[in-house]
Amino acid sequence: MGSRKLREGTRPSPTNINMNNKCVVIIGPTSSGKTSAALRLCKEFNGEIIAADSRQIYKYLDVGTGKLPLDIVGTEINKEAGFWEINGQKVWGYDLVEPGKYFSVVDYKNRVEEFLCDIWNRQKLPIIVGGTGFYIEGILGTKTVAPVQPNFKLRQQLELISTEELVLQLRKVDPKKSDNIDTHNRRRLVRALEVALSGESETSEEKKPSMGVSLIVGFEASHEYLYPRVDRWVEEVFKAGLVEEAKHLIKPGYRDTPQVQGIIYKTTLDLIDGKVSESEAKELIKFDLHRYIRCQETYFRKMKNVTWIDITKQDFDEVLYNKVESYCSG
Repeated sequence: MGSRKLREGTRPSPTNINMNNKCVVIIGPTSSGKTSAALRLCKEFNGEIIAADSRQIYKYLDVGTGKLPLDIVGTEINKEAGFWEINGQKVWGYDLVEPGKYFSVVDYKNRVEEFLCDIWNRQKLPIIVGGTGFYIEGILGTKTVAPVQPNFKLRQQLELISTEELVLQLRKVDPKKSDNIDTHNRRRLVRALEVALSGESETSEEKKPSMGVSLIVGFEASHEYLYPRVDRWVEEVFKAGLVEEAKHLIKPGYRDTPQVQGIIYKTTLDLIDGKVSESEAKELIKFDLHRYIRCQETYFRKMKNVTWIDITKQDFDEVLYNKVESYCSG
């Protein structure tokens, strides 16, 4: 998505809108331009962003998690206590915890509720942006989250078995969950088994959301459009210092944490270790991200009350603007 400019001078005045309980949510696969679009909306609608990404909550993982909007020319980044400022626009939800530290969806939801109250108190519009559907549904209240505490002894046992065996075990104890999970993500498989074996239910449907009716906008495009975009992003993050960032994660002892052993960083560490060449690492990361996009799309398509917008259309920005304007004025 390019930087098509939203109409200026037509933003509803914040003094004429009761922002309490109003919230815009932007979902979509990686590299669909969510953050860039949200930054433009912030300028028009007096908004602030809340990131809903299970990787961006971790400190020191910046380049490889897409916190830095590479498609914006002249980006100015200021990291403040509790939030980032990107070209003067506040972004909440980054850098909440160090890699390796336990941080549940419940923890995330509690922090976001604090962000929302602060943003509403200042009569601004929260714009939740993310690619982690479970986080977003937790915020919206369309799924409630049971506070199942971590079982570290069980986790140690599960870490000793193969990913394939984790999938088989989950299929036995929770077939429904096994059909709706990334079967390549060991961290999520271990957590799903931990919850299933606890005897408690991690999620259950809730009739009413925890806030007012939100506008949920989904960004969509064909794989023929998205895959080349994410491939270009991979090339750009290597130029932006992905390898250097991964090296900096080794010295403090973050190398073996689930986050650094996850998508993008694990392959980058293999490059540092000489196990793969740079070209091989790039191709492996691109392949992983293509699969990740498909997983995101599968999850998002099951979400209800989503207004889908094709990001490839020439009038994309205008359609998005009109949707948000109508919602804020309603």
